Amino acid sequence: MQNKKRYILFAIIVILLAGAAFVGGKMLNGQTGPLGFLPRVDLTPIAITPAPELPARQPETIGTFAERNDNTLKIQTVSIEMGNGENTGPIVEVVTTNQTLIYRDITELNKDATFDQQVVRVGALDELKSQSMVMVWGRKNGDRIIADVISYSNPIIFDK
Repeated sequence: MQNKKRYILFAIIVILLAGAAFVGGKMLNGQTGPLGFLPRVDLTPIAITPAPELPARQPETIGTFAERNDNTLKIQTVSIEMGNGENTGPIVEVVTTNQTLIYRDITELNKDATFDQQVVRVGALDELKSQSMVMVWGRKNGDRIIADVISYSNPIIFDK
């Protein structure tokens, strides 16, 4: 009985060592991430030239679509605080007019290619979904933004 326990313990140790050697080899070859069993993720930023339809300046606000009431949008801005990670910022009210230009970002992200040009098409406020990323160019009027241009992209999960 004592020998049987030793054989089982020896087999478990051999299996654990073989697994550790396998994961270590994959990590040394750069084929896996730091946890060993997850694939390596390339976090190299991709430089994309903004679409010519969009203003060349920085947007007044960037955030996720929170809600819509007729021609007024509420955008949940995102703020990053040092040492505190990612926190949600204030909700910004955006007013659209019949002169507001609305574009949907349709840039194809291909993991095997580098892209240098953003592609947009004419969009509509009705296409905005929960968690759509929204950029707004316009002019501030008190605590509101009167939108001249809105660009949005819907989460990939909704587009499939």
